[in-house]
Amino acid sequence: MAYDFAETLRRRLSRWIAVRELRSLDRIQRGELARDIGLPEDVLGRLIARGGRTDDQSRRLMYALELDMNKVRSFDSGVARDINVVCSECLVTSQCQRELAAGTARKNYQEYCPNAETFDALRQELGRSRRQDRTTGTNQSI
Repeated sequence: MAYDFAETLRRRLSRWIAVRELRSLDRIQRGELARDIGLPEDVLGRLIARGGRTDDQSRRLMYALELDMNKVRSFDSGVARDINVVCSECLVTSQCQRELAAGTARKNYQEYCPNAETFDALRQELGRSRRQDRTTGTNQSI
């Protein structure tokens, strides 16, 4: 219980600092930062304000789907960024948390997850890569 409280406090403090730092930038600097990471400025602000809680959730869902965010990022950083943006703006995070806790996320994610089509495409690519790996003897899957 103490760990949960300490972790929650750490995350909130980190989010507060990030929001404060973003607000300390002038309009031009915020625009440049957003362009550098390939996001509209308003989306950047929302992502920082929401913090990393959905990032952890998307990683857990991807793990349940046998996808690795680090491999997705190296395969296509834009897709990885889009997954994080969509997840951070998701309106059904509570359902996702319940499904992950119950162990039913892999079975039911297509019913509620706004990233379902992206995950399905990545899983298809993963299946294709695994089949190619078996025939060529390499391991380049997502």
